[in-house]
Amino acid sequence: MAAVLIYIARPEHRAWRYREAIDRAFPDVKVLMADNHDQALAEIAKADALIAYGNLIKEDLLHKGKNLSWIHGLTTGMDWMARVANLRDQTLVTSTTGIHGPAMAEMALLLMMSLTRGMPGFVRAQDSGAWERYAGGLLHQRTAGIVGIGTTAEHLAPICKSLGMTVIGFSESNRQVPGFDRIHRRRELNDVVGEIDHLVVLAPYTPETHHMINKEILAAMKPTSYLINIARGGLVDQAALLDALTNRRIAGASLDVFDVEPLPPDHALRKLDNVIVTPHNAGLFDAYPDLAMPIVENNLRCYLAGDSGGMINLIEH
Repeated sequence: MAAVLIYIARPEHRAWRYREAIDRAFPDVKVLMADNHDQALAEIAKADALIAYGNLIKEDLLHKGKNLSWIHGLTTGMDWMARVANLRDQTLVTSTTGIHGPAMAEMALLLMMSLTRGMPGFVRAQDSGAWERYAGGLLHQRTAGIVGIGTTAEHLAPICKSLGMTVIGFSESNRQVPGFDRIHRRRELNDVVGEIDHLVVLAPYTPETHHMINKEILAAMKPTSYLINIARGGLVDQAALLDALTNRRIAGASLDVFDVEPLPPDHALRKLDNVIVTPHNAGLFDAYPDLAMPIVENNLRCYLAGDSGGMINLIEH
């Protein structure tokens, strides 16, 4: 009997939904559960497979998981693989890429609108009992720059176009994606970013994309422009961004991801009135298990049958 460890630490991720679905579809599979690292360490040696959020997959966990032959990350980002050295060559790795597009696109749009229309100021006025009116900006006839053209960008670009925006993409891929007025290589970002009003960062985090939004890119942005990062904190040079925001070299930023998470309560970014801070929440939505489970079930069925070729989102390593 194969044993699968489900390691989900946060209650809002509803681990029970995954266990219930696996128990129903695979009665011969033994399901182990962990909601913290100590529990995961205690159970991992018994598991043949691990289903977990990428940020929970640590070096010591894989070291103790000597029987692991399949790991499924309940996320799109697979940057956790670069942080571990005990990932054996024969271990199958899959991800949940493909389900996040609508949620991430809606979050990006929410943050773009909130910055432009001055929503943080309205919320502060509500909290203080003040009645303050001011003219916010529009997305209409503005330019969105989307760095990284994956599932989220495929959803976001047509929405931006429907609002009357010009949409410019940056990607290393040659594929044509609906909703973009034009697509540039990432290396051209510095030359083009001066046209952009909302720079939305959606690229995967790799050694090549580390700090791709750096001091030079920020200096080339319009003083009226905004940065939105809902991908990974390491894509943006956070120190350079803090300097640009503090000195009003760009108008503002909405940040869902950071170098260190949770962002410390006293961090300088929290104190700026031109910054929106959200707690790595862009990809979290109420229907997550419903959309993730078809991928998990397919891959578990293939795993049990020894059919790695039928797995969805199989990652080479």
